[in-house]
Amino acid sequence: MNLQRNQLVIDSALLGQSVETRLSGRPAIVLERFARGGGSANWYYCTSLDDLHRVAQAVQHGSVVSFFFDDRVRVVSSTLGVLADLLKLLQTQRDVVVGVLNPRGHQFDVEYLSGEEEIREYLDRVPTRSTLMYGSYPGRDNDGLHAMTFTIPDSDGVIRNHPH
Repeated sequence: MNLQRNQLVIDSALLGQSVETRLSGRPAIVLERFARGGGSANWYYCTSLDDLHRVAQAVQHGSVVSFFFDDRVRVVSSTLGVLADLLKLLQTQRDVVVGVLNPRGHQFDVEYLSGEEEIREYLDRVPTRSTLMYGSYPGRDNDGLHAMTFTIPDSDGVIRNHPH
């Protein structure tokens, strides 16, 4: 299958859904879980249709892609106050996900942290005025309003259940 056809398959999986409608009212955190990736994932910040097109071009065939339109994973423009939130999350979660928006502005550089010392060290390394995302690792929710999850077809156009 040629590259253009591959992109059409991905675009139709993501752009043909109601993600565009939800994005018009609120930005989304996007989690791409790789097929056969051993837990590997990419995290994106999607605030516009341009961002959505960039995400559609970046995701890989076979991935499960979730869009979260609520605050289960928060985005803030400063590290101030984040430590208290993360420590509170650790009271009920084994670990937390924290990421800094990279210079390209649509993908997060993410780490998974499991203790107070790790969190403090991480936040000490991050400039105070960084765009940061943090929270618990979210499930594959798909209620059509707060979260939408899609499986991207493999390069042959078939949707397969991969272990993600």
